[in-house]
Amino acid sequence: MMKRPICAGAVFLTIVIWLGSLYGESGRVPRHLSEASGRTLQVWGQVASREETAGGIRLYIENFSFDPKDNLKANQSTSENKIQENNTLEEKTGTQAGRTGPGALEKNEAAGGAGKAGAVERKWKLLAYLSAETSFSGEPEPGDWIELQGECTLPEQAANPGQFDARAYYFARKTALVMKKAHILQLRQGAGSVTAWLAGLRNRLTDSMEAVFGVQDAAVISAITLGDRSRLPEEVKKLYQEGGIAHILAVSSLHITLVCMGIYRIARKTGSYWLSGILSGIFAVLFCLLTGRSASAVRAVVMFLVWLGSQAAGRTCDRPTSIALAALVILTDSPLYLQDSSFLLSFGCVLTLVLLLPAAEKIFPVKTRLGKALLASCTLQIGTLPVTMRFFYQVTPYAPLMNLAVVPCMSCVMASGLAGGLAGLVSPAAGTVLAAPCHYLLKLFELLCLLERKLPGAVIITGCPESWKIAAYYGLLAGICLVLYLRKRKNGKQKQRERRTAVCRCGVSAALLAAVLLLGARRIPELRITFLDVGQGDGILLETRNFTCLIDGGSSSEDKVWQYRIESALKYYGISRLDAVFVSHGDLDHTSGIQEMLEGYEENFRGRNAGGITLDRLILADSGYADERLEALRAEAEKHSIAAVRLKSGGRIRAGEMELRCLSPSPEWSTGDPNQDSMVLLLRYRDFSALFTGDLEGRGEQEFVRRYGNSLSQVTLLKVGHHGSGNATGEEFLSVLSPRAAVISCGKNNRYGHPAEELLQRLNKRKTKILRTDQDGAVAVWLQNGRIRLQKFDSETDRSGNL
Repeated sequence: MMKRPICAGAVFLTIVIWLGSLYGESGRVPRHLSEASGRTLQVWGQVASREETAGGIRLYIENFSFDPKDNLKANQSTSENKIQENNTLEEKTGTQAGRTGPGALEKNEAAGGAGKAGAVERKWKLLAYLSAETSFSGEPEPGDWIELQGECTLPEQAANPGQFDARAYYFARKTALVMKKAHILQLRQGAGSVTAWLAGLRNRLTDSMEAVFGVQDAAVISAITLGDRSRLPEEVKKLYQEGGIAHILAVSSLHITLVCMGIYRIARKTGSYWLSGILSGIFAVLFCLLTGRSASAVRAVVMFLVWLGSQAAGRTCDRPTSIALAALVILTDSPLYLQDSSFLLSFGCVLTLVLLLPAAEKIFPVKTRLGKALLASCTLQIGTLPVTMRFFYQVTPYAPLMNLAVVPCMSCVMASGLAGGLAGLVSPAAGTVLAAPCHYLLKLFELLCLLERKLPGAVIITGCPESWKIAAYYGLLAGICLVLYLRKRKNGKQKQRERRTAVCRCGVSAALLAAVLLLGARRIPELRITFLDVGQGDGILLETRNFTCLIDGGSSSEDKVWQYRIESALKYYGISRLDAVFVSHGDLDHTSGIQEMLEGYEENFRGRNAGGITLDRLILADSGYADERLEALRAEAEKHSIAAVRLKSGGRIRAGEMELRCLSPSPEWSTGDPNQDSMVLLLRYRDFSALFTGDLEGRGEQEFVRRYGNSLSQVTLLKVGHHGSGNATGEEFLSVLSPRAAVISCGKNNRYGHPAEELLQRLNKRKTKILRTDQDGAVAVWLQNGRIRLQKFDSETDRSGNL
């Protein structure tokens, strides 16, 4: 480090920023922005970028302002009148294309002093989703000044283990508030700027690519060349991720090298280092702005600029110094990137190439280009393995081979894609001809990913490793590099040198294998029950050392609840196989996620679910009458050779010390109401017991008490029926069970008013500990050293403790 003072200084400042982000307020959202959450506000600001997604148009607003003391919620009912007033204002000012005169928008330009009422928020942005019902004419473009009204909220925070944390993602990118169903009140054309022009060019190129390539290919090539992933379908993103080539969808060194280095080499023919460096440097900065200034793009551009400087000065470029400077530039603007997967993976890749690859080449010397490429690809996977496992909970063993086929084709993909998009601005027919190579290569990539998914072990679900395991893993890699760096070449006969090299190679391989196994080792609990926050619905994960199952999995308030809430939690815990899924009854808020899972089920050559969770049995409630949704689940399961069985009162499942007993339904005393005939399961494990009641309520509870009242003793944990409705978990039912704790699974601000106040009063009267997924997020209860432990995933206080 003493030979690299700039690198040492940048690393020191980076550490200071990291410590500040941990213990200080650096990068945190100001209080007045947090207090704006949940309020309907009028916001003035400038459109930074505009994206068209499957759900509509979303705008990023910068330099925005609002009055923190002005709560317009009481005037929500008059929003339509405001829109009408706006149309009148439009006529009075004689504007065109829906753009009004300055009016209130001048407040934004005149405001100053961040943090004060009505002040301009220059550091933070607002994300606005335009309402489909807005009647405002004209479309906002980057650079325009706009006045919006809508309810502002903070980005959604992860409430489940493994759930994507939108709040951390957007905060790192300086987006503090989200306005859903925003109405445009005023719109005025802004003065031209470089960033606005580039954002407009990006939108025009994206539209051109859609006309040239078609919708799906355009979404992929826009992500590759322009960094615009707003139109990228989730299934395509997942396909590339499971194929191990998702990195090509993010603008990084690969893209900067292909585009900017090409400009540099062309300009270099002039003979001037300075001229070629200035031209390619300006182009690199503009390309970074064009592609959205992602962390990986900024890192690549900073490193490229440092390299250009070294070329112009006739010096050797020091890559550790350029990496440290790039990290410092990014973290100075947003320290929260230290917890962002894109930042960690981007810098993890370049550090692996700089520090770990030379060590790997010493241990495994190869001479052929193919061998060197394969070694580099394998080393990259080893170097970034902990980060991949930490954020995605799975790895793709075949990724090095996939990258051998994909990366050499990227220059053609980039050149053909950009040429087709640019030509499409003038002539879509000409653009189609130029884009043909890119189109066929993308089809090849898709085919390779689909074939790879069929292979055994294409995706290995590892779970989220603990921090100490990650530290130990990287400590081992650092030790290997240090030993090889200090190791001096010893003299001796050739056979002795070869023997020492072989011993070193075996030792390093064994150490790496042990580190990987430690990283992926999963501690299976004696018993753990996780009540997932699925919104308005039920999703309960039950784990023991011998049995893993899911009890219900659905939501009436959340879309794609399996992908975003349930599957991610299973992968977080390292679960790749479910012994069973129990379905209490056929209502959508108990079955939608299971239906989604079965519809996306794809078997590989070994009969396992490729890239997903393998299911052994689907167990449906046997209430004595047909249910359309349950029949649909059964039919879908049988398509994939999954056993679908019926379970009624009296059925039992035993696994080790655990017993799961079905107490309801029974065809003999069926009420004909799906809720009251829900499957009720009683879990017993040593002295612990839990009752899962589905949507049991009313007459179903009364019949349950009549049938089991004398045989049921106190239960440790109760899953409250029907999401806490007033007609569930009545006095008589509670007097029989006397639960120590009760979990209510319901959605935030649900339209049913769950949980009912009278239910909460009944539980409080009996001093039962109340846990709610709408307030606490997912709730995990597990046994540890004879104690019952509790963890809440989205509660500000009392996040864990004993039950």
